[in-house]
Amino acid sequence: MAETKELVLLNCWASPYGMRCRIALAEKRVEYEHKDENLMEKSPLLLQSNPVHKKIPVLVHGGKPVCESLVIVQYVDEAWPDRAPLLPADAYGRAQARFWADFVDKKIFECGTKLWMLKKEAQGEAKKEFTEGLKLLEGELGEKKYFGGDTFGFVDVALVPLMAWFRTKPVCESLIIVQYLDEVWPDRAPLLPADPYGRAKARYWADFIDKEVRATAFTTTPSCGCFRRATSSTACLRTSGCQFSLH
Repeated sequence: MAETKELVLLNCWASPYGMRCRIALAEKRVEYEHKDENLMEKSPLLLQSNPVHKKIPVLVHGGKPVCESLVIVQYVDEAWPDRAPLLPADAYGRAQARFWADFVDKKIFECGTKLWMLKKEAQGEAKKEFTEGLKLLEGELGEKKYFGGDTFGFVDVALVPLMAWFRTKPVCESLIIVQYLDEVWPDRAPLLPADPYGRAKARYWADFIDKEVRATAFTTTPSCGCFRRATSSTACLRTSGCQFSLH
């Protein structure tokens, strides 16, 4: 098993490609340092780590950079093979997973980007290609729970960051969405405490952040560690009693 020392992810919070890496690392329960890059003024570390494309994401492990999101996800899977394997054990299964992940990149990501950039007839053609790609993916998924069967895996990691592009059963408001996710997947990293009183306190402080703290976020700089560490009000759902202690 690889060491987790000096593990740094160079990323941008809005990047779906970087989200793939974060999902893979979360599935493996690997601790790492997340460095948010300013893409208008890229850091020397990013330029040095990815001199070819000069893009995020880049995973720096013990000083060695790994670039490109799907390459990073496979690296994470191979570096920590004893934790939640993402790729199938057999060679054919791995080949199939890589094929569909590549399909997601070329037919879903690229076509989805075209939908935003093109107009009129060109946009219509891109929409048709995008829809056909989704139908092929749906056929591959079939009645399976995940693309790899019963276990969350490589193709799922590749596709999940695109969820925000689709319109399905609506769940609105950020805190409601977070609680919904916590209840749909209760066996993975619970966000709310197990006891009703703990959940009530977590909801109270999350609501407090929305109404009191975020309202003044652009005019003041709170000194409490809670606000500095929490990038959103969802962090307060991880508390277990202390209002300013996030662990």
